[in-house]
Amino acid sequence: MPFGWGRRGCPGEAMAFRVINLVMGQLLQCFELSTIDGKDVEMTETAATLMLKITPLQLMCKARPHTRNLLA
Repeated sequence: MPFGWGRRGCPGEAMAFRVINLVMGQLLQCFELSTIDGKDVEMTETAATLMLKITPLQLMCKARPHTRNLLA
């Protein structure tokens, strides 16, 4: 529970979830993501509360052509 729960819950939780959706959308729009070695992503998770990946995800980010024009 990163934002807490109930009466003591974080008042910014709803805004944080909206912002993370916008940020992820912008990242996917501006960059091409691929695995470094070109293999499929291993999706096995730990049995802990946070459900972390057993094998860490390593990505290569490549700017899309329209993004290069914006950053130049």
